[in-house]
Amino acid sequence: MLSLALLCIALAGPQSKSSISETEVEGVDMILTLDVSVSMLSKDFNPDRITVAKRVLSDFITKRKNDRIAIVTFGGFAHTQCPLTIDHRFVQQQLQEIEAGTNDQGTAI
Repeated sequence: MLSLALLCIALAGPQSKSSISETEVEGVDMILTLDVSVSMLSKDFNPDRITVAKRVLSDFITKRKNDRIAIVTFGGFAHTQCPLTIDHRFVQQQLQEIEAGTNDQGTAI
């Protein structure tokens, strides 16, 4: 019975993860700012300014592999949309949630 139990355990292939690997990378901390005033809904870009700005920022974020990024939006007041983080998937998600005209009127940079 004992040998059958040990055979089952051996076939299951238990592993222990005791090795820790450290990798040093250099990155830059950056805060991206985006105007979300009503003027960003202007149609002088196709389809509008805010959509083009979000597209450009998304491409930029994709290229910054080792950098910590934050997003601050401003309109009538400044708002931290996304805190400084290395999680670029979260930054991209927060970027897509930004809408123009949701931060009072005016541009208080």
